[in-house]
Amino acid sequence: MRALDRESPGLLPSVAAEIRCRYVSPLQPFERYRVGMRVAAVGRTSVRFVYVIYAGDRLVADGDSTEVLVHAATGRPREIPPLVRARLAERVAPERVGGEQPWA
Repeated sequence: MRALDRESPGLLPSVAAEIRCRYVSPLQPFERYRVGMRVAAVGRTSVRFVYVIYAGDRLVADGDSTEVLVHAATGRPREIPPLVRARLAERVAPERVGGEQPWA
């Protein structure tokens, strides 16, 4: 969220409401890997991200997280500002069934 906030101020503060990771295959010492991330959904107060880690064409792990924007003073959820919401909506990437994700 911090990297996105530089482009579209209004995403901070936020809290990680949910994080999930599924390990599929071990990553060997010094093995090269790449991490892919996409915006999966934009809600009224939250953003859902999806992640994948590949070593070559082998899926090592996948997961997702949901971040909720909060009021700094109260810690209660707050709505995503309209301009920020629109910019995030432009970044929602489709999910592909089977095979490597195009955003990885």
